[in-house]
Amino acid sequence: MSGKYYTITEIAELLGVGKTRVRQWIEAGELAVVNVSTNRSSKRPQFRITPSSLERFEHGRLDETPFPRRPRGRPKRTGEYVPKHLTPAQV
Repeated sequence: MSGKYYTITEIAELLGVGKTRVRQWIEAGELAVVNVSTNRSSKRPQFRITPSSLERFEHGRLDETPFPRRPRGRPKRTGEYVPKHLTPAQV
């Protein structure tokens, strides 16, 4: 191997995510890898990520606009509670 290659564990630590998330990106084709296993048909491949592949991945992620997050929990009540069977004139 010439140059620096990152392991899945190193990428997970760099990006602050779990190894499972990195593997999902690899399976989805979002993150390009090199299999450095001596046996190419091995059930347990040894993936390495090049710095250029990581850079392309990061730039691709920055281009996407994230979905707005919904607030968690119950919605806050606004105003006073008025039973449905009463009209505003009766209140």
